[in-house]
Amino acid sequence: IWTGGYFITVGSSGFCLRSTDGITWSIVGTTAAGTNARGIAQNGPTLVVIGSTTSLSYSTDAGTTWAVGATVPGTGRQSITYWNGYWYVADGIIYRIADPTTGAVTQVFDNSNNVYSFAVFGGRLIGVGIAGNFAYTLDGTTWTETTVGAIALNSIAVSSSYAVIVGDDDGADAQ
Repeated sequence: IWTGGYFITVGSSGFCLRSTDGITWSIVGTTAAGTNARGIAQNGPTLVVIGSTTSLSYSTDAGTTWAVGATVPGTGRQSITYWNGYWYVADGIIYRIADPTTGAVTQVFDNSNNVYSFAVFGGRLIGVGIAGNFAYTLDGTTWTETTVGAIALNSIAVSSSYAVIVGDDDGADAQ
């Protein structure tokens, strides 16, 4: 992610890497959530990471030091984002967290088609997942589910004008 001063990424073994130019990277810390960090999000100075453990990790110093935060149920945490005053975690089920350091975790959406990636676009929080389904919300509480076909939707990215969702169906890219 771009924090406004650094690019920050996380990965295997919980390593946190930082770069000012996107070319030269330095390991600056290790997340408290441990191995296989899968997602990172930012709100102001706070970075939050999800991974293969049930605990979130958070940092308030650009990833140099990390602490263990709130516990999220489930086993497949894949994505995290910050939107409208809350942190949202996708684990097939969508959870909402007000305070990632110790806050209560609330399940806000559960479907049989597993949401695994988030993006904010057009005032909506959009989650995509398997079986071509995606869900969106305007308020974080009421979710609408729809489908684009029998394609596993793996990720969503947005610009100011477009949302792009990628996926696969037996190895072929969805477009």
